[in-house]
Amino acid sequence: MSFNNNSRKIRGVSTVTVALARIEQEGRALLRDVAGRSPAKTLARAIGKTPRHIYNLRDGECQTGWLTFIALAQQAPELRQAVARWLGLAPGPESAALRAEIEAVLARHPEEGMRE
Repeated sequence: MSFNNNSRKIRGVSTVTVALARIEQEGRALLRDVAGRSPAKTLARAIGKTPRHIYNLRDGECQTGWLTFIALAQQAPELRQAVARWLGLAPGPESAALRAEIEAVLARHPEEGMRE
């Protein structure tokens, strides 16, 4: 069995494109805020990174890997809330708006074989 990279695309529009664009836009600013909130040495020690890495996060010069992202989320409640909202786990108008936006894209581009 081979993996088809385009199997989850709907006529050129990925089912997660809208969500990923929103997460990327919101996530960068949120990571900068989290990295800038406490002293670089303190935060670096808490997440197991170097102060230089924290400075780079503040300046937007690097992105985090998933291990660093999870470590930052352990330190920052607002980052945990954002992740819950992005995954649709947190009730509220923002997660409902994101869900509605994704459903609107899917409605405009129905997948073949899913017609009722």
